[in-house]
Amino acid sequence: MADIAKKITKLDEKIGKLKERIKTDTAECEKLSEQKSELDKKMQTMCRKRKAIDIKPLEEPMKQWDKLTVREKYDVAAAMIDVVLIYDETGIEVKFSI
Repeated sequence: MADIAKKITKLDEKIGKLKERIKTDTAECEKLSEQKSELDKKMQTMCRKRKAIDIKPLEEPMKQWDKLTVREKYDVAAAMIDVVLIYDETGIEVKFSI
């Protein structure tokens, strides 16, 4: 019976060490995950930065925007926008043709 008690004690020690290692590894994983999240946010912010564009060609149509028909608004947009790209992670990117 003493032999079994020794084995149980050793197994309890091994289990305790494994639980401590798991706890340490879990904390390390959480720390690394937080670092990754911060880097993801920085990368998204960098990707979302907009380039400065010359808005002079937009000023006149925008002054008249409320007076334009839907078709005229479409034509203005089609003339000034080259493509609109929609991304899951980084949002929307509008590439102007002006």
